[in-house]
Amino acid sequence: MQKGRIIRSGFRTMGRHKIRTFFMMIGIVVGITTLTVIFSLGKSTEKKIMDNIKRMFSANNILINAGGGRMMGKPNLDNIVKTLTIEDLEVLQREIAAIEMYDPMLMMDGREVIYRDKMYNARILGHSPAAEIIWNRTVIEGRYFSDDDIQRTSRVALLGIKIAEELFGELDPINKQIRIGNIPFMVIGILEEVGSDPHGMNKDYEVIIPISTMMKRMMNVDFIMLAKIQVGDIKKCRRRLIKFEQF
Repeated sequence: MQKGRIIRSGFRTMGRHKIRTFFMMIGIVVGITTLTVIFSLGKSTEKKIMDNIKRMFSANNILINAGGGRMMGKPNLDNIVKTLTIEDLEVLQREIAAIEMYDPMLMMDGREVIYRDKMYNARILGHSPAAEIIWNRTVIEGRYFSDDDIQRTSRVALLGIKIAEELFGELDPINKQIRIGNIPFMVIGILEEVGSDPHGMNKDYEVIIPISTMMKRMMNVDFIMLAKIQVGDIKKCRRRLIKFEQF
């Protein structure tokens, strides 16, 4: 009985204050809708991030970072460890049969990428041809660079799709010449769209060049910052890596 009287009293109050009741109902509907949209966007963003992580890393990948510490952000050559080399990776591959391939890496932040009167500050990455497989990212136009490009320290570049749009608009970037700083490069490929990495950096604004070109023409160094290794038997590889580190 008490509950019934309360409910009837509530309806009578709502009837006497129709405008106030209307706006309260609108507020409730808007609030519920907003929460539903936010929850849906959150789940969608979470799924996208997890998909990108799964795309970039798997149980058969091992990431080696020179000296530990942070792997991304603005690299400072005065502070990073300079002892990791491509020769170290070659030794690992000879010693550990489970290693199928590896990709050495260098990176530079905030470099001017220029095409005619267009300019964009981008992150420049040095990779090997194996990056196409190891990082599960290929080109949608043109070609990936080759072992021959590595041997020749060729001035060729792969553009992220967003930076290609920034610099070229509707023009076809393939075989067009850009400058990274003061060094000319030929665009040979447009990378497929992947969005942000786990660190929140949009990879579609990156430029990738051959690792040898990065080392000799851009940075003048004989070391690498990190490497990604792909293995077959992950357990066997980890046991051998532990023995290698102890040695």
